[in-house]
Amino acid sequence: MKPSSLLTTLHFVNAIFALPTHMRRVAGSKRGLIYQSVSDTKPFLNTNPSWAYNFGTSSGGLTGFEFVPQLALASQYNSGAVSNINTAISGGSKYLLGYNEPDIPGQASLSPSQAATDFQQQLNQFSPRIQLGAPAVTSSTGSGQGLSWLSQFATACAGNCHIDFVPLHWAASPSQTGSAAGQAFIAYMTMAISRVNSIFPGKPIWVTEIDASSASNQAANTAFLQTVLPWLNGQGQIARYAYFADVQGNLVSGSSLTQTGQVYASS
Repeated sequence: MKPSSLLTTLHFVNAIFALPTHMRRVAGSKRGLIYQSVSDTKPFLNTNPSWAYNFGTSSGGLTGFEFVPQLALASQYNSGAVSNINTAISGGSKYLLGYNEPDIPGQASLSPSQAATDFQQQLNQFSPRIQLGAPAVTSSTGSGQGLSWLSQFATACAGNCHIDFVPLHWAASPSQTGSAAGQAFIAYMTMAISRVNSIFPGKPIWVTEIDASSASNQAANTAFLQTVLPWLNGQGQIARYAYFADVQGNLVSGSSLTQTGQVYASS
């Protein structure tokens, strides 16, 4: 999913939504937020999600959540990005996400060999001060995309890329909604875990983009989350995950949580 596509739906809010006790944050929660506007994270304060990212190296003033920076595009690497990442490390960030969907056009769009070269030149320098995520690939099964791209990237790295965890993305097909989409997600991720273990054996997996949302169909989104959240929480190798996305009309509406947001906020 293109990071800039989030911006069209954002509305800035300042009020913090008051949540009942049963929706307060679970310590060490795997659950995270994908945001562009810091104000859209505020309704989730003191609920289940404990970390957040915004496809960038600067948090934009995020408070109340662990910020996870990301160098989404190799072309964004410059002295400013390096400074931002160092600032995040000094501020307590423990993880750095690598390139965003380099396996498809329109995103990082890199060949596996170029990504391996760029990773070593741009990201290795931050290890071991922060744990590094591999480039986050899509769930595409197209030739040279998705997990196939990730396998070629690992080969090109030849053990020289400092990889601590493996982020994955998943997007539903247009015909998949609700609990049926949830079952499709579980089937894909079950396969993907096995495949990742053949590429980066034993590395923790982060599912950093779970895109099954239909902003106009809160009931379908809720059914999807009710299907996948228990499964995600029960998978030992899946260290963290984030639903796409914490934006107006999806997980939040004004300064309140939507029906889907309430499910995502609860344990």
